[in-house]
Amino acid sequence: MTQPPEGSVPEGSVPPPYPAQLSPEMTRGYLPYGSYSGGMPSVPAQPSGNAYAHWGLRVAATFVDGILGSLIYYPVLLVLALTGDVPISTVTAEGVPITAFDGTALFFGWGTYPDWFQVVSLLVYLAAAVFIFWNTVWRQGRTGSSIGKSLVRIQVIDERTGAPIGAAMTFVRSLCHLVDALPCYLGYLWPLWDDKRQTFADKIMHTVVVPLPPVAVKP
Repeated sequence: MTQPPEGSVPEGSVPPPYPAQLSPEMTRGYLPYGSYSGGMPSVPAQPSGNAYAHWGLRVAATFVDGILGSLIYYPVLLVLALTGDVPISTVTAEGVPITAFDGTALFFGWGTYPDWFQVVSLLVYLAAAVFIFWNTVWRQGRTGSSIGKSLVRIQVIDERTGAPIGAAMTFVRSLCHLVDALPCYLGYLWPLWDDKRQTFADKIMHTVVVPLPPVAVKP
């Protein structure tokens, strides 16, 4: 008996439709050619420790942010004290030691330092507070990074969405750092051995600190 040529369709039969001719109802439940449908569904690989920012980078970022905030009031008040005939350090009538360029003069120096110097100190500290809020709450909440974190190339994100958590939740996260400080600052050290390198505040807020992607260099 003569066999029909390979690839030909026997007389009277209808050739099977091509994939483009199949309706969604006909293909429902089927996988593309070459895919594997058996066994357990695959589970995404868990990120390794390298996926999270090193503790030293977090410390460096915090140090930079602190320096930037202090540059607003320390040099200004020191110059004012040196040029305005104001003592750098003195003692109040109650015997409290105070200095011109830190918070002791602002809180305890009224009546000891000139009123004009106290008013300027208050304005300078308010300016520093506004900058710190903008940098560590507003900017970090919207972009994931303060100026310090941007310099060391790390950012804070929600571990569930991978996105920055916003200014409001960043403010709440900053309040949660009180939990990190209470047990002898143990929460700040927790990233040294934690799998996700989280502080207690990170665990409460479901945040992680991760490296920023490399900056693309234009040819």
